[in-house]
Amino acid sequence: MKALRISGREYPVTGWDEVKGVGTVPRVEIPMMSDLKWQLIALRQRLAEREKFAAIEDVDKAIRDLRKWLLAHGVSCEEVSPA
Repeated sequence: MKALRISGREYPVTGWDEVKGVGTVPRVEIPMMSDLKWQLIALRQRLAEREKFAAIEDVDKAIRDLRKWLLAHGVSCEEVSPA
């Protein structure tokens, strides 16, 4: 199977598509992260590195919003510890 390098990473080409006005382009398999995993990682990062995010956001609000989202999706935030 052929692979395509994008931003320094190799992704497998799963097929080719014809795009009007462009021509034949590769279809690549790029792994996706679930919303749940992204939210968990974001919360853990903010808990572990508060000062890193303080320059770009209200960290306390971000943590509250992330916990609210996680609770609404069935995750107990007491189980979430910093990264």
